[in-house]
Amino acid sequence: MGNIYKLLIPQDIGALHDVKRLSSGEKYDELPNFVSIIILSYDPFLAGDMYYEASTILTTHPDIDYDDGISHIFLYCNGRPNFDSHDSAINLSHEHSKKLQEMLKYIVSGQKTSAPNNEIDAIEDIVAKIKNCKEVIDEFMRQWAIGNLQNIERYRVFWGIKD
Repeated sequence: MGNIYKLLIPQDIGALHDVKRLSSGEKYDELPNFVSIIILSYDPFLAGDMYYEASTILTTHPDIDYDDGISHIFLYCNGRPNFDSHDSAINLSHEHSKKLQEMLKYIVSGQKTSAPNNEIDAIEDIVAKIKNCKEVIDEFMRQWAIGNLQNIERYRVFWGIKD
């Protein structure tokens, strides 16, 4: 089942480093931490949870603490909120958990709750301004087409489909 994750998780989030800083002679351990947040309408790990966090480990010696400052957060919009479970990496208050769930629901469906939410209103204003910008629309459509072609090829390779 491990190969299915290669299909479900975006492949372009690999090791990301600040090359400019490294080439300037700055020490590796002085680089700022990097956190990617990926919002998904599907469950990338099929566990039904809303919050997943991945970070680098030393696979040959998992008992040795290794922190390269890179972590990836996956938010499955329709998942079960697991922010305050005993094994969760984060603990959110009920209020913040609810606001995050509302924001994720809005991102996926465009539906707003009846209760006022300033954060969603701010996002909606930004999106409304950007939607009418021709350059943004053209670039989005170009990136969308490229992404779809890459996904189609990934599925073909995974399932062994030949031309």
